[in-house]
Amino acid sequence: MGNEHLHAARMERYWCRREGHFRIDSCGFLLDPEGEFRNTLNPELIRLPEVADTNCLILLGEPGMGKTTALEAERERWGQSIGTTGDVMVWRDLAEYGDEARLIRDLFETSEWDSWRSSDLTLHLFLDSLDECRLNLPNISAIILGQLRRLPQLNRLKLRIACRTGAWPHYLEEGLRGLWPGDRTDAFELVPLRRRDVAEIASGFGLENVEAFLREVELRNAGPMAAKPVTLKLLANLYIRGGQLPSTQAELYERGCRALCEETSLSRQAAGRHGVLGPEQRLAVAARIAAATVFCARTAVWDGPDLADQPEDDISVTALSGWAECVSGGEFAVSEGAVREVLSDTGLFSSRGPRRMGWAHRTFAEYLASRYLVERVLAVGQIESLIWHPHMPGRVVPQLHEVAAWIAGTVPDVFRAIMKSDPGVLVRSDVENTAADDREALVAALLASAAENRLGDLRRDARSEYRKLKHPLLAEQLRPFIVDKSRSLESRWLAIEVAQACEVLSVQEDLVEVALDRSDDMTVRVEAGYAVCAICEDSTRRRMRSLLAQDLDEDTGDELKGCALRSLWPGLFSAEELFRVLTPPKRQHNHGAYAGFLSGDLLRGLTQAELPVAVGWASAQKEPGSLGSVLGWVVDQIVLSSCFALLEEG
Repeated sequence: MGNEHLHAARMERYWCRREGHFRIDSCGFLLDPEGEFRNTLNPELIRLPEVADTNCLILLGEPGMGKTTALEAERERWGQSIGTTGDVMVWRDLAEYGDEARLIRDLFETSEWDSWRSSDLTLHLFLDSLDECRLNLPNISAIILGQLRRLPQLNRLKLRIACRTGAWPHYLEEGLRGLWPGDRTDAFELVPLRRRDVAEIASGFGLENVEAFLREVELRNAGPMAAKPVTLKLLANLYIRGGQLPSTQAELYERGCRALCEETSLSRQAAGRHGVLGPEQRLAVAARIAAATVFCARTAVWDGPDLADQPEDDISVTALSGWAECVSGGEFAVSEGAVREVLSDTGLFSSRGPRRMGWAHRTFAEYLASRYLVERVLAVGQIESLIWHPHMPGRVVPQLHEVAAWIAGTVPDVFRAIMKSDPGVLVRSDVENTAADDREALVAALLASAAENRLGDLRRDARSEYRKLKHPLLAEQLRPFIVDKSRSLESRWLAIEVAQACEVLSVQEDLVEVALDRSDDMTVRVEAGYAVCAICEDSTRRRMRSLLAQDLDEDTGDELKGCALRSLWPGLFSAEELFRVLTPPKRQHNHGAYAGFLSGDLLRGLTQAELPVAVGWASAQKEPGSLGSVLGWVVDQIVLSSCFALLEEG
């Protein structure tokens, strides 16, 4: 079942109730339920030991997500406890069976069952690969239910059954819930990996620098693929082979989506069960589904009968089938079976509840929807009719920004059309791989839009993408906006943020001059201060020291003070100088540069040799409670550090 993708780490995976929801971070990784905000981030996710008392657990997952590995870990856990309880355990890989009589004999007529029937022990039954068994035994659901119904005392039976999400039979679930009613039966789906899970697994792939690999993944917006074991392996191999990931997101997503359309199960491969469609055909059908769901604003695909209970926002399998698609090998018919195969046997989809399947991550749908349009060589006017807002001419529908960016990265005429009226959309495209003249033109269009306050939420949502805008004349293009006080605030903020993201060192003196200029707008000064401490050289950052010698009443949020300290510490500022300028924040519960410095940079930069200076300062604080929560916390941490240092010495 593709367990090699998890051989490097047998960590406890997280599961989500099939009808439930889980949250991922901006990179596509699962937000860590064990993190700092564990009570608010994914509190409903579970690990299998937490539901050990449930009689029947239906364990679902996309192909290659690690269902078998998780089930094996659960078997090992129960195996350790059975040594003391004397309970009975049966494990069967249903993929091995193609004969009904043999299945019944091996599964229900063994000595383990005889021992269980004649005792008061609990039997733990693990059934893996139901989806594969259905290929040879279509009536496997009826067989299992028929045998279970004959058993006495089902309260002494604990069943764990694993299946691909899209292949899970609704009939079997209804039958199991009838055998174990109420909360004694539950269905869970395996969720994506956390960032630290990805790091742990990637470390087993031969990567010399896992953090460098993860930074590259995040820069390429490939987190949704790294959070899946199958495509994580692909990314790791590409990185090892080339020292970096492919330079374009389009190539990365093409290869990733294609990999998710491959058959990952080793047992299916060995048996020649690759499905009716090849990977190219599956990808073509997936692109059709993407176009239909994205451009028709459909939430999920409905695979139930037409009994007038289909959710209004869903599209049916029937509606998606018909006619043909074309791949390199020629045309092929898209039947309902073909659509179901793509939904169940690729890693592109996950459950949205019984008989409903949705995209495992929206980026897959957005890329494939753009691919569908581009491959049909539509005229620019046809594409514009799909992406332009009907009531705001020349503006892209907000929900289609990412799709438009994918298309623009491939179709130059669409790129130029969007740049004229809605340039912010293009920051998300593969603009870094366009000609320098195009990047220069896009920066000019962005600055012009910012001057007219037409960028909306771009500055907040796409700041990490500004690095793509770098071109040879960028410094000359940005400098007038950075230094000219007559320019609009929006355009100056944008110019500084682009300079920081692209590390334009030739404007560093301009940045520090703005940060120090008390006649300039405070918000622009703060923006420049952040850029100075992020990218500037030591000689420039030293000039920020003068901000600490002034009484900056206008710095009401201590933002400039925080930027100055971050610019100087550690390395350009002694511990004695640092602790002389520490003061309680002017605003309590403020999360700006100063609070960030106090809660992170200060202690990280403090060496063992400088600890006595810190302890002396902390001891001089007679009333730590008056320092405010953040500075008071710093006092506590210094005291703790000194205690640990004394213990190590003693």
